[in-house]
Amino acid sequence: MFGEIKKMLGIEDIRINIEIPEKVKASSGIINGKVIVTSLRDSSLDHIEVKLIEKYSRGRKENKLVDEYTCGTIVLDTTLDVKKQDVIEIPFELPFTIFQSEMDKVEAGNFLAGGFIKLAKKIKGVSSSFRVEATAHVHGTKLSPFVKKDITIL
Repeated sequence: MFGEIKKMLGIEDIRINIEIPEKVKASSGIINGKVIVTSLRDSSLDHIEVKLIEKYSRGRKENKLVDEYTCGTIVLDTTLDVKKQDVIEIPFELPFTIFQSEMDKVEAGNFLAGGFIKLAKKIKGVSSSFRVEATAHVHGTKLSPFVKKDITIL
């Protein structure tokens, strides 16, 4: 009985990890990586969803605002039967688009105004960070295993 509850919740079942580069150029528009799937028992994997998420924050202390934007997503339709102690590597290409505000466009295109805009962003506490998330949807479980890795977009 306890084993059935662990299986339903996904405990001691499929584990995932992702290998991605630490830095990627925004102009490339693609993140190449691979999802590594392991399991402690025989399981069935329905699909894997991989996303690039931008965490955009601005303001300071109690006035701080944080938004998250999905910059790219893919679904790897890989129905697999994962055997106990198997290690499966699934390569992927995640296309993405980084959205730029009007200030970002002016900063990138105008050398003189770029310095002033960087200073204004620093004063206002504007920053962006990126992460890649992978979620494995396992047949017969309520909680899907997932992993997050930070990435730098240049």
